[in-house]
Amino acid sequence: MFARASSYLSAWVLALPLAACSNADGGAGAGGAGLGGADLVASSSAVGGGGEAPCTGYASEPLGVETGDVLDASVVLSGLVEGSDVEVSLSLGELRDCDGRSGVDAVLIIAARQSCATCRREAETLAEDAAGWAELGVRTVVLLMEGDVAAWREAFALGEVVVLADPGETLDLPVPPSSGEGPFSSTPNGTPLFVVLDPRTGRIHDRHLGADYDFATLLDLAATNGATR
Repeated sequence: MFARASSYLSAWVLALPLAACSNADGGAGAGGAGLGGADLVASSSAVGGGGEAPCTGYASEPLGVETGDVLDASVVLSGLVEGSDVEVSLSLGELRDCDGRSGVDAVLIIAARQSCATCRREAETLAEDAAGWAELGVRTVVLLMEGDVAAWREAFALGEVVVLADPGETLDLPVPPSSGEGPFSSTPNGTPLFVVLDPRTGRIHDRHLGADYDFATLLDLAATNGATR
């Protein structure tokens, strides 16, 4: 993947000349900066346990998978969380951390397929990279669209990374049929796909297809959110 970042204030010139694996035509795409917090609404979802007050900072719309959209918190996937070999069910809403009380300042979601050679190459250094990002408040999540979660985790020593099975390809963009008629449908948009989620709002802050992602937006978000908790 990329060399471990030593500081979120460094210049991020880490691109690798790797192409995205894809089952559809088209090249890599890049996301933009996320939205601010002016459109936040109250939510009854709580982060943490005990008698802590519920979070009130989550956005509610529009639901979607593009930059600026709210990632559907109701989606539940099965897999392995950090430090555990016991399979669990995890909702995407559990990736949120509205006020930083869980220590999560940014979430990096990587969509991958076992058959994607570029995904496998990226995964070779993910354990080391994720450990460095964790020190900056980043939680790393792999959504494995194809392949065995336990085998993927073991092959790349991802014991401190969340790895979830995602056969429904949660992050794929809906596209119109080639005929131009009928309902929209989801088709594979290619992997590896990097999505940065703002845990304060539940919004997608950045989206990028392909291995040339430099992670600057991820680390900037972590730094911004980390400075306010």
